[in-house]
This record gives sequence, C-alpha cells and structure tokens, in this order.
Amino acid sequence: GGSIGLDLKEAGFSFCGWHTGLGGINMSPYTSMKLRVRGSKGGETPRVYLSDGTCKKGVALAKYTTVGTDWKEVKIPLADFAVKGIDLTHLEGLEVIFEWETMSGTVWLDDIAFE
Repeated sequence: GGSIGLDLKEAGFSFCGWHTGLGGINMSPYTSMKLRVRGSKGGETPRVYLSDGTCKKGVALAKYTTVGTDWKEVKIPLADFAVKGIDLTHLEGLEVIFEWETMSGTVWLDDIAFE
C-alpha cells in the first residue's frame, strides 16, 4: 500500500508489481491459470502478465473478475496469452502489475496453479 511505483512524469504513468520466476516450465498441456485474489478496498485493477523469456504479454484481471474484499477464485485461459504470442512451452515469469491509472492499496494472491 501507499505511494509505491516508478513515476516517469509522462502523462502520470506509474507502475508497481510483483514478479515470480517460472524457470522455463512447459504449460502447453494446461488450459488455464487459476488463482485466488482479494483486495484491501475492492475494485483494484491489476494486469496479469506471462513471459516466455522473449515476449511478455498481459491481460486485465478485470476481464475475468471484479476484485473484492473477500477471496475469489479466478481462472484465466492460457489461450488468452498464447494468442498474443506467448510460447506456453517455455514460461519464464508471472507478474501482477498495477499500471496505467492512479491506484493504491493491497492485493493478495493465493493458490496460483495451472490446470
């Protein structure tokens, strides 16, 4: 929470986020990424990114759920990343990024899995 992020002074662009490495894992046999999410205020709007080491593409979490103050399970189709050019046979990273609008608060993630 608070004033976290990099302020580039360009049209108010700031961002902050969380990253974890995936070690080049092959997720092509799977159809979705599942996670549980909740926010401190509700209405938080991060983007979820996958990276294959060459390309990083994201989707708006709001496309799949509205973040509330209670835990919600969310499923994001991996095809939504593959259609943007992500190689699901070699995933290197997962990120949750807050960007493109002013926001503050806390978002919790739990039980991240591919199925």
